[in-house]
Amino acid sequence: FQRVISLNSTPIPLLEFPKSCLASTMMELFIANNDLKTVPKGIGDMEQLSLLDLSENVEINELPFELGKLKN
Repeated sequence: FQRVISLNSTPIPLLEFPKSCLASTMMELFIANNDLKTVPKGIGDMEQLSLLDLSENVEINELPFELGKLKN
């Protein structure tokens, strides 16, 4: 399993959060500078996640409550 994924500033900006990034073993996820509008509730199930970069996704208005389940 990949434990670090970087999807910053992809050539074609991401419009949706990639479901493949919701692995419970993911430790770092860089997904800045895209056109994301929402963050899925499943983000709270990413038990190993210690770094999440969503910066410059100006369409994201709110973060899911489930994000508070993360411990790292």
